Amino acid sequence: MRDEEAKTGKSIPGSHELAVDKDGKVISTKTMFPDKLPADAPDVVKGFYDYYVSRAYHPRAINSNTLAWDSTTPYGFFNFSLMEHIKELSPRPLLLITGDKAHSKYFSDAVYAASDGPKEEIVVPGATHTDLYDQMDKIPFDRLVAFFNKYLSE
Repeated sequence: MRDEEAKTGKSIPGSHELAVDKDGKVISTKTMFPDKLPADAPDVVKGFYDYYVSRAYHPRAINSNTLAWDSTTPYGFFNFSLMEHIKELSPRPLLLITGDKAHSKYFSDAVYAASDGPKEEIVVPGATHTDLYDQMDKIPFDRLVAFFNKYLSE
């Protein structure tokens, strides 16, 4: 795909996760989501759909349903171990914010457990991953202000 993109000068559409079919062939799509989700779609997919297809949609925005990614974008992440250098964050203050209903909460928990202090993990009751993108009533602004006032004043 990289070779084809280089030869033609045109991007091959794709999402930021590398989708493959049962035979291991990369699936290239024009949109991240269908026009309508199936009724039995997982809750996490419904959350992303609601965010990227409706309330945060913009035709040129990365992750919006009309895609700003190309099919080779995910390859840069394949050899990048996100946790490999976690200790190097210290002694810089680390603030993690997750929802107790976020599908990604396990990752925040793992980062918190693996990192040295100073650190804080805020778990927002009732919040999903995408809730914390733009649901102003769920974002713990008071906790952010307190954290930054404490660590930026030193």
